[in-house]
Amino acid sequence: MLGKRIRKKREALGMSQVELAKKLGYKSRSSITKIENDGRSLPQDKIYDIAVALETTPAYIMGWEEADTTQEFLETLKGLNLTEDEREDILTYAKFIISKRK
Repeated sequence: MLGKRIRKKREALGMSQVELAKKLGYKSRSSITKIENDGRSLPQDKIYDIAVALETTPAYIMGWEEADTTQEFLETLKGLNLTEDEREDILTYAKFIISKRK
């Protein structure tokens, strides 16, 4: 289930396994393939990082939340005519605030 959520979210973003691997600091896509095929090979310390890379929450990745509320937030940001850097800054700040509330 965990691996399927990761694959689904990655594909929804149009991101390749190679791109995700680079964002997470892996040397090749084989690590992502293993994670997607068998979520048990995902180290716990990478859950937050993978959620950030996939623009979602750790709770969604783990299956604790069914709705990907981050997607709704991203849709709102798209309508604001922001640069990519501004969008990333807002996402980073929002995720920081959310992490402090948990």
